This record gives sequence, structure tokens and C-alpha cells, in this order.
Amino acid sequence: GVGRLVLADPFPFQRAHYALTPVREAQAVGLSRELATARLIARPDLEVTTGGPRAYDRDQVRALSEGCNLLIVCWDRGFFAAHHWANEAALDLGVPALFSELRATAAFAGPLFFPGRSACWMCYRMRVLACEQDFDLGMAYEEHLDRKRQPNLAGRPLLPALPLQLAA
Repeated sequence: GVGRLVLADPFPFQRAHYALTPVREAQAVGLSRELATARLIARPDLEVTTGGPRAYDRDQVRALSEGCNLLIVCWDRGFFAAHHWANEAALDLGVPALFSELRATAAFAGPLFFPGRSACWMCYRMRVLACEQDFDLGMAYEEHLDRKRQPNLAGRPLLPALPLQLAA
């Protein structure tokens, strides 16, 4: 029943991503991850749009979110800035959004934001940080990731089954 899908991930597909995604084509290496995925899921009854090769910013994430019925936000925590931008777009546009996160030994599906009915992603992140054993260290790491704006899930330790488990 999905008629239109917008993919937003301009970062290059690397060989290490074979273990994290269902993409298996050798030709995918070097393409953007969104394009590699779009080629994998292409079919006549599905309109697939990609954001394009440029670096993403707040305005582009908002523009890609317009007209969507649901945002599924699954950028790596090395690009948490995009989670903030998607959260702002969901709030401004009144679009439900499901956020996710993979860590070394855990997968998190949520929060699921319903406009006007539930807490947003930023509220969730602030609660998570407030519950850290060392708030200053947790906040410093969050700010470190925000400055990098470079996803690196394939470069961090991760249980191999977690991406598929989260996707399911």
C-alpha cells in the first residue's frame, strides 16, 4: 500500500554496509546509500524519490518531509543533527515520526511522535541524557556527534543482527 517513498541518505555506500543493509550489488559501492537502496526496491507501483547528492541541512530535510504521511528517521547517531531537523519538520508540518537508534548491543525503535498527542524526539533525547550516570559526559558526547555530522555506523562495533531486527 505504500505508493510513494522518499529516501534521504546522501552518504556513500561502502562495502561495510553490506552487513547492515539488504543491498548486495557490487555496483552499489560508491553510490549514495539512498540511491543504492532506491535501486534495490524499485518497482512499477512505487514512486521512489531521493534527496540528491548534496549534503543535507535543516531546509532540505524539511522540504523532503513536506507531503509525507510518516517520517521514519533512522540516520546513524553520528548524524543526530538530522534527527533534530526531522523532529522540527514533524512538529512544524504535523507529521507523525518514528525515530530509531542502533548501539553496539541494542536497537531502539522510538519514540513514535504523534503531533499534539505525544512527546517529540527532542523531549525524548533530553530525558535520555538526564538519566545518564554522568550527564556532562553524555552531553559532551552528544555535542561531539553533532559537530561531526558524519554517520559511521559501519565503523562502530555492532551486533550483526541488530539492523535487521530493528527493521523488522
